[in-house]
Amino acid sequence: MKNWQWAAVSTCDNFSSLPFKLSQLSQLVKLTVGISGSSIRLSLANRYGDNNLVFDQVLVADNPQMTNGQVVTTARHSTIVVPAGQVLVTDSIAYSATAGQPIYVQMVARRAQTYADFANTYDPRMVNGTYGRTAQLLPLLPTGYAARKGWFCLEGVQVFSNDLPLKVKLTGDSLAEMGMVATNLVSQLHKRSGRPVVLINTAVSGSRLLNDAPLDEPLFATFGQSLLHRLAKPRWMADVTVALTGSNDLVLPFWSHDAYLPTSQQLVNGVDNLSRLVAQQGSRLVMTTIPPFDLHLPASQAAVSRHLDEVRFHINQQLVKRPFVVNVEPLVGANGRLRPSADFGDQLHYSPAGAILVASALFDWIDDKMTISNNG
Repeated sequence: MKNWQWAAVSTCDNFSSLPFKLSQLSQLVKLTVGISGSSIRLSLANRYGDNNLVFDQVLVADNPQMTNGQVVTTARHSTIVVPAGQVLVTDSIAYSATAGQPIYVQMVARRAQTYADFANTYDPRMVNGTYGRTAQLLPLLPTGYAARKGWFCLEGVQVFSNDLPLKVKLTGDSLAEMGMVATNLVSQLHKRSGRPVVLINTAVSGSRLLNDAPLDEPLFATFGQSLLHRLAKPRWMADVTVALTGSNDLVLPFWSHDAYLPTSQQLVNGVDNLSRLVAQQGSRLVMTTIPPFDLHLPASQAAVSRHLDEVRFHINQQLVKRPFVVNVEPLVGANGRLRPSADFGDQLHYSPAGAILVASALFDWIDDKMTISNNG
């Protein structure tokens, strides 16, 4: 039976501490849907804004030039108002959505507004977005992996469908939010699974497993709630939950006065709590060990770097004993550092090549535990 299902989700972070104040806006967003259907509707978020947001025009199309774009409405009005502190689902429109194909959304605001709900990616293959400060111009979607691609308020697409997809929630911190692990994982699942796959990306850059964002700097405040707090009240359910988390619990205390360094046992206990929470929601958890990182501290603080790596090592020794943990260190690390081929360039994030290795390891776990491949 057909019903409304999430087809693509890329959640917005809370940028109320660093809001975007724009006199006009024209943004273009690409979201690749995981299921097919005859109608679509959009989910527009203004959770973190203090005022209503007004969009003079919202269009959807199957191409980035927005040729033959269809008008999106709410309550049959083409001017769309997203109330402060709320999420708005638009009216449905007849649209032939095809699994694995992108939908393009243009949103235009001709008035000065402040935007606090911000989504972003680095990998433009499945998800992409950009915005301009002039309402009458359609911006061009960026390419490449080096820079962040961002947009406001649009967090997902629903499709009226009878598909039965494999729903994969990717969550955690920037290792997930950047999109490279997500895109490669979904690509492998599409190739070797007989089912459509829906990606639900709820990761937040800077997020920690155990504690909410520190508030001593505006940027730190954008790191949002801890993963444990976010998953305690889930909005999106999934068959499998992929968590890339733990790095910021160790890194952030050296940048923020309000953050503290947890003990190895506290972090391992948090992982076990995460496993129980995900199981209670009827999902299967898979996560990785904490990969190598470098704080780029001066030579005079080399002892701090060594201590931190020892803490990470002891945590990982305990994590690999959990059946839901994939050990990525042999794949991407050597001598306590990310291998050059796996390093994004900052010794904190995966390169495209590193993301492929991590996604493949995660896929192997999912395939083994859930028997999703055609030859399984």
